[in-house]
Amino acid sequence: MILAPNVTSFTTASDFIIYTTTSHDAIFAPLSVAGELAGSGVTAGTVEEAAKDWPQRKVERGSRIVTAVPSAMSLVLQMPRGNLETINPRPLVMEVVKQDLDA
Repeated sequence: MILAPNVTSFTTASDFIIYTTTSHDAIFAPLSVAGELAGSGVTAGTVEEAAKDWPQRKVERGSRIVTAVPSAMSLVLQMPRGNLETINPRPLVMEVVKQDLDA
């Protein structure tokens, strides 16, 4: 199953497939939804329709994912110049908050 044709890097963390695109977005696809799409008859339109509801965040042009640290609620990106930047995207933060409230 292809989630997006323009993916530049990806990782999995905190029940998300996190990927960056050539349009400079970090997209957080829930693993549960991706699993449901993989199990059903997937068409390009089905994935595009589901992707509209997935959380997104703009990233710097040319950013690539190095790693995600779910316990720290952070995503480490490498910039085109080689420096590393750590961000705390809302979907990762909310997942940890939800886990803490359920505990």
